[in-house]
Amino acid sequence: MPDNRQVRFNVVFEEPSSGALPLFSNHVGISRAGTEVQFEFAFLDINAVATILRSQKERSDPAPINIHGKTVAKVVMPLHAFLQLKEHLQGMFADIEKELNIAQEEGNESSGSVSNVQVV
Repeated sequence: MPDNRQVRFNVVFEEPSSGALPLFSNHVGISRAGTEVQFEFAFLDINAVATILRSQKERSDPAPINIHGKTVAKVVMPLHAFLQLKEHLQGMFADIEKELNIAQEEGNESSGSVSNVQVV
């Protein structure tokens, strides 16, 4: 029987100056302080996430789990520069949603199965 419980993660970034940097990031945190916005790109070890998910089967506690990620870059920008990205990002999101919906429709037509891609 499949286990459909939801698991919440708190991602904890580390200082980018320690350790070797991975070649890509797979998580981004965005925060705002006063008149600046910060993007923090972090790498999460997928093996660590899989191990934690396996151990979740024995846990009954719904509390979030901390996963430590490696920060690979931080970008700080003023609010006025961040606002200039709005139209561009909205266009990108619309294009991506369109492409994912098309791929999902084509996958459903050709295989008759449900795709694991969801646009929320």
